[in-house]
Amino acid sequence: MATASLPALLSVTVGAGATVVMRASPIRAFAPADITVSVSIESDENNRAMTVTIESTTFLRESTIELEGHAAPRTSYFRFRAMPAGDYEVRVHLFDARRHERGWARCVVWLA
Repeated sequence: MATASLPALLSVTVGAGATVVMRASPIRAFAPADITVSVSIESDENNRAMTVTIESTTFLRESTIELEGHAAPRTSYFRFRAMPAGDYEVRVHLFDARRHERGWARCVVWLA
């Protein structure tokens, strides 16, 4: 019988008050595993870039997308495929046009 893992949910407000809500799924799995990260942000003209990083002591992947302020999608999805075993920190950083951080979130994913 398969068991489902609830996604990690984290919301943090920093700096100018930008709220970042991140969900990572699964938070526990057997490697190799695909990790899906969804990030929701408030619509704001100052939102210009978002970086998602997944990192363990031996492995690192990172993805950055440009955002178009109010025209940017409210939710973005990232998929990190075939991740090897390890304890991963997942981080999301939201930036303005000058690459100043507007908000962030983090959680931990365990792959056995």
